[in-house]
Amino acid sequence: MSQSEFQLIETPLKTGITFLEASAGTGKTYTISKIIVRLVVERQFPISEILVMTFTEAATKELKSRVRSAIQETLRELTSPTSEDPLALFYKSTYPGAAKHLRNAMATFDEAAIFTIHGFCNRVLKEFAFESNRLFEPTLIKEQRPLWLEAIQDYWRSNHYDGTPLTTKLLHYHKQSPDLLLDTFLKLIRYPNIEVLPAVSNDLYADSQLALDKSWKDLNSCLSQNKTAVVDFLENTSIFKKAFKDNLPTILGNIDSEWGEVPQLQTLSTLNQLTISNIRSVLLKKHQDIPVPETFFEFSEQWNSLSEEFIHQHTFYCFRQVEQSLRAKKQNDNLLTFDDLLPSILDTLESVSGPRLQEKVQKAYR
Repeated sequence: MSQSEFQLIETPLKTGITFLEASAGTGKTYTISKIIVRLVVERQFPISEILVMTFTEAATKELKSRVRSAIQETLRELTSPTSEDPLALFYKSTYPGAAKHLRNAMATFDEAAIFTIHGFCNRVLKEFAFESNRLFEPTLIKEQRPLWLEAIQDYWRSNHYDGTPLTTKLLHYHKQSPDLLLDTFLKLIRYPNIEVLPAVSNDLYADSQLALDKSWKDLNSCLSQNKTAVVDFLENTSIFKKAFKDNLPTILGNIDSEWGEVPQLQTLSTLNQLTISNIRSVLLKKHQDIPVPETFFEFSEQWNSLSEEFIHQHTFYCFRQVEQSLRAKKQNDNLLTFDDLLPSILDTLESVSGPRLQEKVQKAYR
């Protein structure tokens, strides 16, 4: 690719791809505006067929204003006998129909094809609904939080209001709720091809629930059989570091209480501190070799590990269910969100309808 300095008047307007590189504050918007003026005059392109895209609504609004001003300014200078504008002087001598083309551009400026990227995608899906395999006149939802929150709440009502008490309690302990999951899901949809680790699936989610239930029963049984040894070990407060020693009255109180089929929130907090890895870390250095009743603490470690796996699996299981439900709702109600626009165009271009849509868009815009 050849490189040269872009000259606003002298550089030819070539067919194909021209890459303009410029630093901040060097007049990119001004140059784009003047290029559009040149396309209107020199190529006689209708203003509605010159496609311009930028990133934000504010930038789009500014660019439209600058393009309109550039057309008006060039037209004014063309009719001024004292004009010193280089582009206007060039057109006076070379393009006698310049004023006519610029007036036409001003008369139809409301049709100027200046969009954000998402705005252009929305225009394509509306104007070429048939070629895009879409229903006509979709409704664009600009704020999708309420849509997602409603879908998550529907899932929650169906799955957890009458769900297993053990998993419901664990979800509450880990602060999983529709409101909190909403923020997580809105981040996830920005990365549709992200690889999730550890792996997740519907089967793994079901397995995690079964494993969690078994682990809680095993933990209960183990405590019943080893409570005296565990309590005696923990009551030997002189072997522990101060922070853990200060929590021991609460921990011992929870161990001594009836655990039952469903743990209390305080019990879950206690179990986080009673893993074998944590117990070894809170022993004073000089007591590192003291015998530890490992069985219960190892079961506690297993419980915490399985709890984390269940929460991980549930997060993505819920996400998949909600996403599937939303997809069906948007299709039935003919709704689109901003996050649907680019994927919808891409899906169509990669389908058998892609060449037809591409041809239509290339004919509509320059």
